[in-house]
Amino acid sequence: MEIPAVRASLVLLVFTIILSIIRNLLFKSKAVPEGTKPLPGPKGLPLAGNAFDIPKSHAWFKFKEWADEYGPIYQVKAFGTTMVVISKESIANDLLSLRGVLYSDRPSLIMPRLITDDGFLGAIGWTDYWRRARRFAQSMLSTAIVQESVPKQTTEARQMVIDLAKDPSKYAYWLERAGVMTSVKQIYGLSEERGHAEEHHVHEIVSYMEQIDRVAVPGMYLVEFIPALMYLPSWLAPFKREASALAKRHWNYLAPLLQQQTEKYDNEKHESPESFSRRYLKTKNDWGLTDREIVWALSSIYGGASGTSATAMQSIILNTVLYPEWQQRIQDEIEEVVGDRRLPDFGDFSSLPTVRAIIKESMRWRPVLSGGFPHAVTKDDVYEGYHIPKGAVIIPNQWAILHDADLYPEPDSFKPERWLEPEFPTFQEPLTTYPNLKRFAGFGHGRRICPGLEVTEKALFLQVSSLYWACSVRRKRDSTGKEIDVPWYDYTGVAISTPRHFQFVVEERKVGRLKMMEEAALAAHSHELEIARGEGV
Repeated sequence: MEIPAVRASLVLLVFTIILSIIRNLLFKSKAVPEGTKPLPGPKGLPLAGNAFDIPKSHAWFKFKEWADEYGPIYQVKAFGTTMVVISKESIANDLLSLRGVLYSDRPSLIMPRLITDDGFLGAIGWTDYWRRARRFAQSMLSTAIVQESVPKQTTEARQMVIDLAKDPSKYAYWLERAGVMTSVKQIYGLSEERGHAEEHHVHEIVSYMEQIDRVAVPGMYLVEFIPALMYLPSWLAPFKREASALAKRHWNYLAPLLQQQTEKYDNEKHESPESFSRRYLKTKNDWGLTDREIVWALSSIYGGASGTSATAMQSIILNTVLYPEWQQRIQDEIEEVVGDRRLPDFGDFSSLPTVRAIIKESMRWRPVLSGGFPHAVTKDDVYEGYHIPKGAVIIPNQWAILHDADLYPEPDSFKPERWLEPEFPTFQEPLTTYPNLKRFAGFGHGRRICPGLEVTEKALFLQVSSLYWACSVRRKRDSTGKEIDVPWYDYTGVAISTPRHFQFVVEERKVGRLKMMEEAALAAHSHELEIARGEGV
């Protein structure tokens, strides 16, 4: 590379840093409006603020620590960016829901945007594309359409149980496959033979979501605090080269999926029920989305639903190993309702409140999105006398919100009974309806709530009821017969927080139940393949 080009790039880098310093100084000199007061928060360094105090892993613990010192709403600053951290559900509802018109934007989230070509709905601001794509996603995830996919979710839940019983050491893959393959069927109408074809989809989609989770961690990339670094050339900005390579990889997997569906549609190939992409192609002019935009919009749908259910299911299994008395309680309930002569199905939802309580308490005790997903405020606002500046990043810290002792007594204890017994503030009735996951803080707030909530709730109910009807999950024993400990808390520290690998065994509860489940899953999957080949209706 020529020396003048190097010098020019170094000058540009220095200029970028100086520009950030000026921006920071201007920000700090801005007076808080009369009649308001600044939010409390930790003191930071000149220029950097608290940027170096925010850990790159498990940041939600640090945010909770600060909340204990500064209160349920406070601010931290990093290179001129104000972050407002919320640690109480009532405050999150006041701002993110009731004032959603101001608080539904996203901060820059530069790296998640770059690796998805500005197409992943969860990572972009309140743009015209977001509104069009969100409208499409919400339509596809309506109760009526989601209900049509319950048979596919049921088949994948049963196959998950069969494979867990055969080889529990591969549990992460079996759970991921259940979510991924359900989503691939729902969105693209693709049914694959068991084995390598499914492994390809699982690998690509899980990798896609893992990369989004990784780059979304606060403090992971300096460009999130200093957006002016985007002006640097790629050779001097390694984050740009990394993002470009990831975006290309994701596109090369995603685009052919829609192309396959387009060819099936053009050839008038039957599909039942119709996939999301088939519904799009039939009503293409109604959505105003380009060919590029719909590829990324579809990926936004399956990404959230499959990742959430797989991670939550890992926590549920871990929790029933840690608390076998609760495993016994849900098995007793399932036994009473379902019995020996049939398999559990979604028709049992209203009759199994303890199953639903285990699911909800696991998602409270070990939130999937422990650090929350950030919002941005679009204009200056005042909350209880505190000034919240335009452009501030709003972080609903789910770990703190879901461990609030006022709403969840003994918040650090795993207590599914808090959803079942009247003495707890979270109890609701009738138990044929509650507990459920609707409006649960673990899925976000306001206009940014996860649109895949119903898909996740149905998937988890089917997986839990199927697993514990057929099997028991126990601690594994070593060669001496001693039980191997499982961790009380050992989770990854990225955006979607997953338990690190633990050991357990899966045992059939009554002889014949796994065979009954395997026969049902095989028959249903074979029928799906026949339809996919155009051999059945």
